[in-house]
Amino acid sequence: VLMGFTVAASPLIIGSQFSPAVGASPPADSVGERVFWTLSHPGAWDPETVALSLVTLLLMVGSRKLHPAVPGVLLASLAGWGYSLATGYQGSTVGQVPGGFFPLDFTLPWTRLPSLILPGVVIAMVGFAEAASVSQTYAARERLHWNPNREFISQGMANLAAGFAGGLPVGGSFSRTSLAYLAGARTRWAGLVAGVSVLLFLPFAGILAPLTRAVLSAVVIAAVAKLVRFGPLVRLWRLSRPQAAVGWTAFLLTLALAPHIEEAVLLAVVLSLGLHIWREMTPGFVA
Repeated sequence: VLMGFTVAASPLIIGSQFSPAVGASPPADSVGERVFWTLSHPGAWDPETVALSLVTLLLMVGSRKLHPAVPGVLLASLAGWGYSLATGYQGSTVGQVPGGFFPLDFTLPWTRLPSLILPGVVIAMVGFAEAASVSQTYAARERLHWNPNREFISQGMANLAAGFAGGLPVGGSFSRTSLAYLAGARTRWAGLVAGVSVLLFLPFAGILAPLTRAVLSAVVIAAVAKLVRFGPLVRLWRLSRPQAAVGWTAFLLTLALAPHIEEAVLLAVVLSLGLHIWREMTPGFVA
């Protein structure tokens, strides 16, 4: 399930950033429709935005080839921010970002708890699925052990803090993790440094308003592109066809049901559990 979800989520993320990267505004909701409309209407592309995206990609790729320590993402972001300020760029930008710290609030809407239980469970499952998928991918790449229990604990603590601070549900992110890995992050220090940096920068967040969306979209595309790997899912067919069927089903469901990927994850998990029960009931079956 995690393997199929990872392979499908990566092109979905890239597809969601394609329209902003070329300056198009497709009149569609789903990722597939937006990508199709953008590709079929090249006249809607903004040459200036396309140029910004291409320069960002070149900066990121070139900086990594020059030396792993060169902060290509930071350089690209600063270049896009400076260009927008200097030229009065009229394309899509980050816009006003409220600065300052938010007060902690320990009063919770207990009367709404019954209606929030099911959505909360779904959010937790999808949040863990995404974090587990990207964690397993990079753990295998670096030949490191990944502990799902620690992942559960960290997500739980992060979501408790987010709830008391009025933040959104917290979970692992394909784009954020890929970007951190691309920037050279290899240990937990990366998360600590990033968190402290965000807190210190928060009072000055308003200066990000001119930053172009094209630069951010290109950064995400470059970071996530390396996660599009069909090889493991193809090899799974030779190892176990039932497991491969689950993986490919998760892949197809994630693409077909996007943006409602929570439904894809739930259906794939149910299929996986059904497969497990079937194999337990047929111990003589080998696949």
